[in-house]
Amino acid sequence: MPSLLAFLVVLISLAATGQEVPQGLAEAHAPVQTDARHYLVFTVNVPFTFTVDKRTFKAGQYKFAVLGPGLLGVLNTKTREAVHLITRDVQLAEVAPATHLTFTKSGKRRRLTSILLGGRAQNLQIVGEEMFVPQSPPQAVPLLPMDLFQRGKSPLQAH
Repeated sequence: MPSLLAFLVVLISLAATGQEVPQGLAEAHAPVQTDARHYLVFTVNVPFTFTVDKRTFKAGQYKFAVLGPGLLGVLNTKTREAVHLITRDVQLAEVAPATHLTFTKSGKRRRLTSILLGGRAQNLQIVGEEMFVPQSPPQAVPLLPMDLFQRGKSPLQAH
């Protein structure tokens, strides 16, 4: 990064003094960094209510986005409600032909348990919902002037 900073400082100083930019410097290319990321996103119509942990999702259209290792974003396209799910990646021996959601039925409830990713040899096991834990701001603790030791009784006595 220092070379980019030096490059920018030279260009700014030349522009400020009205000097022409030397040909070699004008052709120099500064390193470019982007924060663009590509996510695997797929849309699924789920015709029934389902659960993940204690959260219930109504029937409807959902967008799923693999946000990174162990993290899956879920968005209800109608209500715009979004959650993060924690997943465990399982590598498969063969590439799956199509994306497939697996639900486990328990009584009347259906629980989303895994997602088989089409075109990949990967299965996402649903571990649970990522819980948001708000961080409290640091609290100031007033310091009161006091002696740590009683007078005349310091722990290190000079002999």
